[in-house]
Amino acid sequence: MLATAQTFNLKEYKALVLPAGVLIITLSILLWEHNIEFMVQIVQVLPPFLLALEAGLPLLLLVVAYLRGIGGVGK
Repeated sequence: MLATAQTFNLKEYKALVLPAGVLIITLSILLWEHNIEFMVQIVQVLPPFLLALEAGLPLLLLVVAYLRGIGGVGK
């Protein structure tokens, strides 16, 4: 919330909390009609997505840091 508030140059993030909460609750009700449908999505979609985030993103950052010459021993 803080990053979003800073992006829109708001003085406080608290003005965004209620709209974000309403959006999250609304989407959680509308996206899946049944709990079984939700569980299928979690089992089939989430593992590859998390693998990409947990392995792919750090590897990408490591390659970028290596190419830019950032980091290393003794620096």
